[in-house]
Amino acid sequence: MRSSPGSSTAKKTAPYGSWSSPVDTDLIVSDSVRLAQPCIDNGLIYWSETRPTEKGRTVLVRHNADGSTTDLTPAPYSARSRVHEYGGGAALVCKNRIWFVNDSDQDIYEATDTGVTRLTNSDNMRFANMVFDEQHNRLIAVCEDHTAGSDPVNSLVAIDLSCGKVDLLADGADFYSNPCMNSDASQIAWLQWNHPNLPWDCTELWLADVDAHGTAINARLVSQGHDESVFQPSFGPDDRLYFVSDRNNWWNLYRHDGQNDDNDTVEAVTQENAEFGMPQWVFSMSTYAFISTNNAVCTYTKDGRWHVAMLDLNSKTLTTLDLPWTGVDHLAADASQAVILAGSPDRMLSIIRLDLSDLSNAGDSEILCVCNPAGAPDGYVSIPQSITYPSGGGSLAHGMFYPPVSATFCGPECEAPPLLVFCHGGPTASAPQCLKLTTQFWTSRGFAVLDVNYRGSTGFGRGYRRELSGHWGIADVEDFIS
Repeated sequence: MRSSPGSSTAKKTAPYGSWSSPVDTDLIVSDSVRLAQPCIDNGLIYWSETRPTEKGRTVLVRHNADGSTTDLTPAPYSARSRVHEYGGGAALVCKNRIWFVNDSDQDIYEATDTGVTRLTNSDNMRFANMVFDEQHNRLIAVCEDHTAGSDPVNSLVAIDLSCGKVDLLADGADFYSNPCMNSDASQIAWLQWNHPNLPWDCTELWLADVDAHGTAINARLVSQGHDESVFQPSFGPDDRLYFVSDRNNWWNLYRHDGQNDDNDTVEAVTQENAEFGMPQWVFSMSTYAFISTNNAVCTYTKDGRWHVAMLDLNSKTLTTLDLPWTGVDHLAADASQAVILAGSPDRMLSIIRLDLSDLSNAGDSEILCVCNPAGAPDGYVSIPQSITYPSGGGSLAHGMFYPPVSATFCGPECEAPPLLVFCHGGPTASAPQCLKLTTQFWTSRGFAVLDVNYRGSTGFGRGYRRELSGHWGIADVEDFIS
């Protein structure tokens, strides 16, 4: 943070919206990078950085034990997938091996200490969301085939690591995501869905056995298959299949015994009026991770604020950690540490390491990388207030209200500030509780800002998210006007 400007002098009175501010466009873009999808392998932390100074190239970065960082994908390679256009899940780090999807050709490459080696050579195919199947010496991935030249065909494929051969594993649905395997690679699970559904409307969780040849057999549906959005399936250390579902209106964590297809074998692990899931715009999103057979670390959002918590998988006890981070975008963990991509109202989105070796001090955190190291000058940061207000048709709307703040100016006593109403992307996104210099640009000049979580936004239950269905451009506009 920059030092505070002359706090010893009285503030000047000036009309709202006319204040000068050090939060300018140069500050907003200087030294900024886009951070994404941190992970942990063999005790080391990795993440992706998209760098404007390198023409938007996305680089996989490793945080070394001595605190230094190493770029693992040299120029001109850029680790970016374009499956479903939005991408995500472009890199996999597992058992000291690194694979990534290269943006320019969408093929898979392996990065080693001696260089980069191409694995696939598949014209008009794109890959994402890779899983290492060591038992069969292959990668499992989502494949989007553009060969036909019309609508692309999605499937799950297996890629032989010895020669790059691509074999079909599962097909027939319009979309696939989140392949995962149990500890001995005898079972595989994945998500799939079909038009016109979007992944926050209805996704199906499928489970199949894997035979000695690596073929998926006995595929069966283990979720409800209707009016349910399933998120992030993952096998636990005990090989039970965990997943997040909004079947009770809120995205909560569930588990399946991994063997039978009887839906009665599914049990709730959390039962909170909170969201442990997110809308799946990109691949490889994560809100929970296992740290032992009996414990997991997870993130959830409630009333517009994200939390990090420890979860006892046996007693189903959720213990929320006292952390300053109010906006969390991703989580990964191993037995002793967790890494989150998170921020707070006065801190930029950052890669943050949490020490879990002593649960009594699990709140100890270390910032490894900040998306914009410049931050905001002291005295010019507006802290938002979460508000709920009535909107059209008796509905309620939510938002984050930012009052104007300046270290050097104040508005006239009898004057109200002008209000800027912000519309987040979406429709299912939400207004983050993280420091955004684009918001502080306005509040530090005497404008008030309302970042609206209009109907359709995530974080307030499936019912609220569905209120925008069939009412795009109507319900959301009513919420802005109200």
